[in-house]
Amino acid sequence: MGSQKSGKVFALLCVFMMMLSVCLGVPTLAGAATGSSSLPKDSGGCTPFASGRPSCAIGTKNYKTLSDALGSVQGKSKVKTTIKLLGTITYAQQCTIENKKITFNLDGHDLIFKHKVDVPLELKNSDVDYTGAGTFQVIGIDNVALYISGGSCKLTYAETDKSSGGALYCLNGTTVVLNGNVQAVQTGVMVDSGASLTVNGTITVTGKHGCGVSAPGASTVTINGTISATGEGVSAVSGARVTVNGTITAGEYGADAFGKDSVIKIAGNVFSKTDAGVRANYGGQVTVDGTITAGKKYVDVGNNSLTSADFKTPTTLEGYQTYTDGTSTVWVKIAQAGADNNTPAAPASDSATQSPTATGTATTTPTSTAKPQPSQTSKKWLWAVVSAVLIIAAAAIAVFAVRASKKKR
Repeated sequence: MGSQKSGKVFALLCVFMMMLSVCLGVPTLAGAATGSSSLPKDSGGCTPFASGRPSCAIGTKNYKTLSDALGSVQGKSKVKTTIKLLGTITYAQQCTIENKKITFNLDGHDLIFKHKVDVPLELKNSDVDYTGAGTFQVIGIDNVALYISGGSCKLTYAETDKSSGGALYCLNGTTVVLNGNVQAVQTGVMVDSGASLTVNGTITVTGKHGCGVSAPGASTVTINGTISATGEGVSAVSGARVTVNGTITAGEYGADAFGKDSVIKIAGNVFSKTDAGVRANYGGQVTVDGTITAGKKYVDVGNNSLTSADFKTPTTLEGYQTYTDGTSTVWVKIAQAGADNNTPAAPASDSATQSPTATGTATTTPTSTAKPQPSQTSKKWLWAVVSAVLIIAAAAIAVFAVRASKKKR
């Protein structure tokens, strides 16, 4: 009789613990074994998702790999084809898209073209963009991350560790919009042959003598963010036009306009550590709305080193100090014109490292005064341990009850 009672007590304790586990969200043995995970990554368009699950879709048709989906898109079509991601895809092969119009519906996932040696993503006379939350990234290892000739592209992040060339190489009248940051070793972006580029983020170049923006050949570049480079911040040559709506921090020239119709406009401040803050030669023009802080010389115009006091009167641009040799010109806004400074310090924002977000734009996480909370996984394992201890205790009580009943007998 005592054994039956103890058995009932044990059964009731087990039922109680199971109900407690369900209420507290403790994973069951089956759940702990299988877990819950997102779809596995498409490894370069060759290997399909696990269990044959598709990685993307066009309309109602699913595709195991991105390669399959891209291959099904008709060339020279006037209508864009939308490829919807069904999970995060890291395309680890070299990808060339030619004469196609494609929109990637990210649908909350990441699309990453990443390859070693070859250019990860090469676009030829194609229009490629994205929609929805998520990121569209190109990452080059020992090569340019994105090469585009003709057509257009919209993406969220570009990176390369190549010792020469840029993270983006845009030419032949292309139009590129990058809603995010650029990280490079030698050159941030190269824009040539009438191409147009807009970067809504920062450009950071860390290699020796690295250049933030290299723009030759009547190209147009707009940077809505800061530029940090170890060499030149911006180089505009042969009629290129560059606008920087932010601060430039450079190891050498902050901005260098070379040749007739080469124009650089800077809305923020310019910091140069070892050379002139700004240089203009052979008809180049530079306009600075902020201050110039130079480590060696204030401005260099027509190979003439000028201090902040060497401006010409009358000015040729109202509200600005004019520095010119009669052919090349630098204008610095009077209200903010600064004196020479041989020990420039980069603004604090330039030293910050920013990463792409789901929308592809850089964000700063505000400091929180709230105490850190344990993760859901930690809570579940804590309750699992507590449950295990209670079950063991219940079993011990049951065994004790059985032994006690036997002694009474």
